Amino acid sequence: MSRTFDSSPHMKFAQTIGSIHTKDALRSLVDEDNMPHALLLSGAEGNSKLALALAYTTYLMCENRADGASCGSCRSCIKMEKYIHPDVHFSFPFTGAKSVADEFIKPWRKFIQEKPYAGISDWMEYLDAPTKQPNINTKECKAIIQKLNMQSFESTNKVLIMWLPEYLRKEGNRLLKIIEEPTPNTYFILITEKISNILPTIISRCQLVKVPPLQDKEIKEALMGQYRFDASKAQNAAFVAEGNMQKALDIVQIGGKGLHDEVLVWFRTCYSQKTIDLVNWVDNFDRKSKDEQKSFLMYALNFFREIARVPVLPEKALRIEESEIQTAKKIAGIINFEKIEKLNNILTDTIYYIERNANIKVLMMDTNIAFKNILRQK
Repeated sequence: MSRTFDSSPHMKFAQTIGSIHTKDALRSLVDEDNMPHALLLSGAEGNSKLALALAYTTYLMCENRADGASCGSCRSCIKMEKYIHPDVHFSFPFTGAKSVADEFIKPWRKFIQEKPYAGISDWMEYLDAPTKQPNINTKECKAIIQKLNMQSFESTNKVLIMWLPEYLRKEGNRLLKIIEEPTPNTYFILITEKISNILPTIISRCQLVKVPPLQDKEIKEALMGQYRFDASKAQNAAFVAEGNMQKALDIVQIGGKGLHDEVLVWFRTCYSQKTIDLVNWVDNFDRKSKDEQKSFLMYALNFFREIARVPVLPEKALRIEESEIQTAKKIAGIINFEKIEKLNNILTDTIYYIERNANIKVLMMDTNIAFKNILRQK
């Protein structure tokens, strides 16, 4: 079962994970009445971009902000907590050439309430459309222009939060004029994970803010404090997540520390070359949920990466728990760097295909046979 923030604390700067300097910079823009008409938050999947955008918007719209925080109790804050403020609009990738984002607004509100650190594959799975191609289409661009040309309903300000504008592609040209010359007190907040895929003409019209990856310590503290997981599980998930808060949550909710034993069983099964054992393992793996499958493979990927680092790094520098180091050393004595690199490439591809709804039994049997062949190479 997934855990979410209590009372939407990611709506406030103080509870948004990490990115202290970015929070201060965004807060100062509002305090000094120096907000750019278009802000572009750029960073890796799983960091605090979306949470920061929501906190920034809440702070901007708050009627009684003080001491660098939104009040949490005014009319605006109450509506922002539920993402229903009439002057705050959302745009995001969705499916359907003739649809608009508002048709998906109810699941979107629930999604960002539950997963403010999630990525596009999580969103597509949430829509039960993992194999469909998301986009922000022409009709959506026209709807955005129409909304932002209307008068505000309650606030002096109007805000459009666009998650992943890279999915605009060439349709972004339709928004150039309104981004460059918006109506008074209208603000764009764009949140990207692939800035290279955004039209340069859009980027040039925005003030760029680079949001750094989350640090292991920040993820661990958030898992322990906001989500109430124990220290050992939190540390393990932080190591594996590589700065991605959503990955950390997926791992720690599914089992975290127990994944180590599961990976060792898998490794021994592949190494043994007993076909019946490989088939039984695949059958058991197929019974797991997709999140459990991905978390297992992400843990395995991190573990093998750290095995490759065993010969060249002191134990303190390894991103695995102390209890796992001796096992890593033993495996490092069996397989060399070249083999580990091949195994990691296979794991990366396997995760990719699972996210795209591949047949699990066929995929994992192929993965297991490839693993077995690599492990047994002379």
